[in-house]
Amino acid sequence: MILKTSKAIMHRAKHVAAAMPQWFMRFLQPLAEELQALRRAKRPAQDGRLKNLLAAITALRDARHITIIPGHGTALSKAQFKAIVLSAGLREWGKTVQFAIHPAAGRLPGQMLALLGQTDGLLTTLQSMDDALARTDVALIIGACDIVNPALAQVEGAHQRTYRVLAAECAPAIVVCNQDRTPGPSGIENPLYDNPRTTFLGGDAWQTLAVLIDNLGAPDDDSSGQAILANGADAFKTAPRVLGH
Repeated sequence: MILKTSKAIMHRAKHVAAAMPQWFMRFLQPLAEELQALRRAKRPAQDGRLKNLLAAITALRDARHITIIPGHGTALSKAQFKAIVLSAGLREWGKTVQFAIHPAAGRLPGQMLALLGQTDGLLTTLQSMDDALARTDVALIIGACDIVNPALAQVEGAHQRTYRVLAAECAPAIVVCNQDRTPGPSGIENPLYDNPRTTFLGGDAWQTLAVLIDNLGAPDDDSSGQAILANGADAFKTAPRVLGH
C-alpha cells in the first residue's frame, strides 16, 4: 500500500513539474543548486567538529595527569557543575585530576575559588599550578583566555597584565572549551588556540562538557572511534550550539 502511494505521488509530481512554465523552472534551479551547495559545505564543518571531539576524548582517556583551568566562561555558562562531574569521571579512569584556580580567573578575583572551593584537587598557589602544568599530560581549559594567553607574557605598556600567565602551552596536549576565539579583556589574540597541540571545542562550555561526559564512557568501555563519533553526532542534534565554532 505504501509503495503504491509513493509511486502515485511521484507520478503526480512529474506531471506537475512538466506542466510548470520553463521560466519558473529556470527560477527554481539556482535555488536548488544553492541549497545543495550549502548542504555540502556543512558536512566538512561538522566532520571537523566531530574530529576535534574524538581528539579531545582520546587525549583525556590516554592521559595520566590532567590539569583543569577554569575561567570566567565557566561561571557564565554555569559549567562548574559539569567540570566537577567530568573530573569525577576521569578519576574513575584512574586519572590524577587537579584544578588550577588562578587568583585572577573570573569576573572578580576569587570567583573561581568561590564556585569550586569544595572540589577535590584544588591548586590555589601559582607555584603549585606551575608544578602541576610541568608534569601534566593534558591541560583542559574551560572558559579561560587571558590567564592562559602566552602572548601576554610579552606585552608591555598599558595592556600588560599584573598577574602571571599559566604556562598551559607547555602541556603535551591542550583541550580548550571556550565559546569562541574572541580575545579576553586584554584584547590580545591568544596564540594558544592555534598551537598544533591544541584541540579547540567551541560553543557553550556547559554543553561542551556534557558532550565530553556522555562520550567519555566507563573505564571498561571499549567504544571504538566510530561509536564516539556517532554519539557526538547525536549530541549536535540535541545541543546545536555545542562545538559550534
